[in-house]
Amino acid sequence: MKISMFFLLLILCAALSPSLAVTGSFKPEISLTGNRDSTRFLLTAPLRLMYRTGSGVLSLKAAWTLTPSAGDPALNDSDLPRRGVFRIRTLASGILPDDTGDGSYSLVHELNRFSLEWRPRPFSVKAGRQAVFWGVARSVSPTDIVAPLPYGTIDTEYRSGVDAVRVRFQLGMLSQLETGCALGRDCSADSSAFWARGRFYILRTDVNLLAALRRGDTVAGFSLNRTLGGATAWVETAVVYPDDPDFSASSYWSMTAGFDRAFLDAALYAYLEYHHSSPGSKDPEGYAAVMSGYPYKSGGVSLLGKNYLSPGISWTPSPLWTVGSSALLNLGDGSGALSLSAEYSLGDNLLLLLGGSAGISFKGGADADNSEFFSWTDRVSFSLGYYF
Repeated sequence: MKISMFFLLLILCAALSPSLAVTGSFKPEISLTGNRDSTRFLLTAPLRLMYRTGSGVLSLKAAWTLTPSAGDPALNDSDLPRRGVFRIRTLASGILPDDTGDGSYSLVHELNRFSLEWRPRPFSVKAGRQAVFWGVARSVSPTDIVAPLPYGTIDTEYRSGVDAVRVRFQLGMLSQLETGCALGRDCSADSSAFWARGRFYILRTDVNLLAALRRGDTVAGFSLNRTLGGATAWVETAVVYPDDPDFSASSYWSMTAGFDRAFLDAALYAYLEYHHSSPGSKDPEGYAAVMSGYPYKSGGVSLLGKNYLSPGISWTPSPLWTVGSSALLNLGDGSGALSLSAEYSLGDNLLLLLGGSAGISFKGGADADNSEFFSWTDRVSFSLGYYF
């Protein structure tokens, strides 16, 4: 009780500051998803309110999202990414109606950010619900071990916040040391993550080093990011030593390497990445074993294959228009996940967004049916984004 009152007083002091900002977004969306067996219509209208205030070296940030939805079925519990989230409490709550309803409408609310930061130079301390990510890769990021975004995630504008404490030491303009922890249910070591991370600028190269414990697993990783001529190249890798005596190997690892470049006075942008996942299978016959293994079930691995190629391109023909496409291709079974997007500015704070994604296979018959991405759900969406 005393600890709760202490934090309440700190928040109150920050809230009394004359430096106050309330911003947010309203993004109604219509989507149609389906596969060969079923089709789902869904209308959502998420309202996100973001609150910022500060007083000297102290600042408070909070974000709350309210999402009404309607569909067949509407947004439900299975749509919420609860698996593996570092939060002391549940990810979202307030789904209405309850299980006795017809499932055609719902109301979900979530406290996605709530953090207090203290910034006496040359270090800072940030505690509460916040975004934690470090990766440099475009498709699959091996070092994003706290709140990774699986490939194919629809809404990537705001990452899910995790309950964490972070301490950062600034070593210069481009160098930093960080240590922290992300707390899981009951704040136990088995449900939490602890890390130490360093970011350095050496020989015109951004170098990131990571050492972590994640739910008992030991993780070591690094990334390099460097400009080469008119392009940028990067490599990111992580190795995991699992805390599981039944796992057949002493470790598993993943790596992503790629480069990008802008053309036509930055109107055209393209990238190409290669991703390797050691616990994956080279052919579909081994996918069942991958899905039942520790890396896939508890170790943060979300792909079934070993080798992937990910191309992407975006084009801005005018300041108001941007169109883009990306793909993740499984080099073992000949399947891929494709996505298309278009964005048009209707004003300073209003955007029109169109999107689509589909799973394909370059093979036919049983080979296509057994491939990784051919059975992925196809999706078409239309949305408006208003920011205030």
